[in-house]
Amino acid sequence: MKKILLSSILLVVMLLPISCNKMTQNELPKPQKNELQNQIVKRGTNLSTKTQDFISSFYKGSNYAIGAQVETTQNGVTSLVSEIVVDGEKRARGYILTDVRGNATYFADVDRVNYTLTSVDISTNQTLVGRNINETSKYIETNEYDFIGIISNPPTDEGGNVVDKFWGWGDWEYGPCKGGFRTSVRKHYVFWVVNTRGFGGTNPCGTTLSDDYYGG
Repeated sequence: MKKILLSSILLVVMLLPISCNKMTQNELPKPQKNELQNQIVKRGTNLSTKTQDFISSFYKGSNYAIGAQVETTQNGVTSLVSEIVVDGEKRARGYILTDVRGNATYFADVDRVNYTLTSVDISTNQTLVGRNINETSKYIETNEYDFIGIISNPPTDEGGNVVDKFWGWGDWEYGPCKGGFRTSVRKHYVFWVVNTRGFGGTNPCGTTLSDDYYGG
């Protein structure tokens, strides 16, 4: 009888901490939506505070989370491109390039409702907006500017060499000389996609425009 009673007491003592632990876990407050968002950003991607502030400012009043990521190496420097999913939308609309410290260099926003592509060169604070992007063949070919997919498989020529420019203004291209004058145009690239063009107007044949001039 004593053995049975002692076993029952030991069983109760062993179960007591487990029950207490379960009760403690159940009583823990659940994180709010904004708190959860910040945890995802800080722990999952190591974005710097300055980068987080930039994203919050651009998507002011909206919640965001980081989606898929891909590494890219340009001019010997490896960076990370991350998707930004806004307000729980089905697809990412933002894409941000950061260095190993989480500091942002480039940012792009694909508005698939108003068909605009906004690019921000954070280092120079230059913002450009490409419009009517749905009218370009590239938009259809790349699944409506899925930049993670584009960066994973950059455009190449028949020899397998990467073509076009990763980001920024390309070289000036000049039209044929007619009547002593010729036109000029240059393209601006965002993750290998042309989002806008700069026009240098009509100038005397032989005139070379400066790289510092972006065009009108």
